[in-house]
Amino acid sequence: MLNELTGKDSLHVLSVGQDSPYFQSLNSKLSSDHGFQIQSVRTFSETAPSLDQGRRYDAILLDLDIPVEDRFTNIRKIHEKNPFMPVIALGEDENPAVGLQVISEGGDDYLVKGRIHSGVVDRVVRYGIEKKRQDKRNYFMEQKYRLITERSATAICVIGTQETVSYINPAAEVLCGISAANARGKAVRDILHFQDWPAVAAFLAASAGTTRILDAVLYENGERLPVILNLSSFRLEGEDDIFLFIDRKVMPTPEEREQTRKVTQEARQGELDRIQSEYVSAVSHYLKTPLASIRLYLDYLVNGYAGSVTEKQKEYLSTIDETTERLNDQVTRLLNLSKIRSHQFQMKMEQTDLAHMLEEESRIFKAQAEHKPLEMVIKTEKAPLVYCDRGRMREVINNFISNAVKYTPAGGRVAFFARRAVNGVELVFEDTGIGIEAQYLEAIFDPFCDIPKTGIGWVESTGLGLSLAKRVVEMHQGTVSVKSQKGKGSIFTVFLPVEKRKANSRRNGV
Repeated sequence: MLNELTGKDSLHVLSVGQDSPYFQSLNSKLSSDHGFQIQSVRTFSETAPSLDQGRRYDAILLDLDIPVEDRFTNIRKIHEKNPFMPVIALGEDENPAVGLQVISEGGDDYLVKGRIHSGVVDRVVRYGIEKKRQDKRNYFMEQKYRLITERSATAICVIGTQETVSYINPAAEVLCGISAANARGKAVRDILHFQDWPAVAAFLAASAGTTRILDAVLYENGERLPVILNLSSFRLEGEDDIFLFIDRKVMPTPEEREQTRKVTQEARQGELDRIQSEYVSAVSHYLKTPLASIRLYLDYLVNGYAGSVTEKQKEYLSTIDETTERLNDQVTRLLNLSKIRSHQFQMKMEQTDLAHMLEEESRIFKAQAEHKPLEMVIKTEKAPLVYCDRGRMREVINNFISNAVKYTPAGGRVAFFARRAVNGVELVFEDTGIGIEAQYLEAIFDPFCDIPKTGIGWVESTGLGLSLAKRVVEMHQGTVSVKSQKGKGSIFTVFLPVEKRKANSRRNGV
């Protein structure tokens, strides 16, 4: 800004003074030597029209020796009309009191005629212009902050020496139940009724150039109505005043806290599921290729492509092949579970007879049940067709039948039913096996769940089957439920809707 006023800038100056040789000479010098554009008038009465007509002047040179009852009246009038107009007064009186009076009335400087030359006037005028510009900026900045303070929802209290209040904003007036005029000069503890004053006092005393935060309880409006508040305070370095900012602290209801906890937990679980799915998917893909190679070369060996093999060798190779196939199945389950979690699981929806599918899958395990031995019962009734992915639902049915046979000791009973249900079809898988303790009933559908198994020999399990089956059923808008008692068996029920699934299939273009 100072650079703007250096050199021979074209400043527009209104010169108000008598038509004296001194003023004529001064105006001439300011014009020729300093680039001033001078508008000269003889009396103050000629000044008002020039200012009222909106003409722009950078400063006013005012002759104090113009005859008036009060020679400072002109300065006062100019200041009232335009408080940011620089006024430089000139007079013959050398008394310092005159200069002080000029400043107190709104002028910017006083120069004694005959004691100064045009260069001094030039510097004083430029200084006065810059000072007024700074005053104007400060004024509007002050108005801006005042507006922000008065409109703020945060209660603001300025505390001076002796812990007395020097200012409160409207929000603090509401909080304290007192007007700003009545609060001014009162002890802060008389208008802010904090429950723990020693803690607040220590908090205020420690505030020195930094912002600190404290939670406090206030009895609003002096009544016994506790309000939880968040206090922050600040003290400008070298200043005594403390700025205290008071915000109501929103206390969530128990329902809101519970909802926040659930949302946070779900978000955290969602992120864990995503990470696990990406990891499982990567591992599954890496395992698929070597497993396919192992099975290929096992087939070459069994068929004698690498030379003849004995019967015993064939038996061992067949066992390796079966084990590799089971491992491949588990990898496929892992991959499918990962796809479901990452919403990449594609389904081909078709009308399907679930009762017939249950009969087909049960026959696969009939020989295994007879060998154990187990009593196997299969009962189906005519039920409506449902829209589902046949391959996925076959895997679901296969998993529940396999578990029933696997976890039922010899001499037990397994029973599988397909029946009509309200708005859908139910598949029921019953067994008299080892059962599940009540504390594990929800956990059995979690991936990799491994619960204690007693009453049977060693059983191979990865804990993926039930988790995958439940997710597939839920993708069909169905449900899976379980009832079980330790040592007495379990009942798993799968429900698939008819109409809802059909409508959804049409939307998917099936």
